[in-house]
Amino acid sequence: MPATKPKIRDDVTLLEIGEEAVVYDPLSRLVHYMNPMASLVLQLCDGTATVRETIAELAEAQEVEPAAITPQVRSLVRRFREFGIVAPSRGAERLFALSDSAADDRAKIRREVPRSE
Repeated sequence: MPATKPKIRDDVTLLEIGEEAVVYDPLSRLVHYMNPMASLVLQLCDGTATVRETIAELAEAQEVEPAAITPQVRSLVRRFREFGIVAPSRGAERLFALSDSAADDRAKIRREVPRSE
């Protein structure tokens, strides 16, 4: 599966407060409070870099090895996706759509094919 380039949804509001941030999602009507690291990672989710590239950029800026921050950054991006405030790239969305389509086809086949008893 190709690497995705996470991007914050266009309708999500990000308000920076010092190094931290508050994010408002109008779809879920939830407010998310971000610590400095989460705020920085979310701001880097602009659709131009993969998660791996973002980790490399952050590691260089913080003068640490990428392995030192990889789990935290990946976890943050995963949580952003779970909350729906970050969407994957168009290529990944097409793959997800194909995957959903295949699942729908399997469900249709299960309904149409009689079960043997």
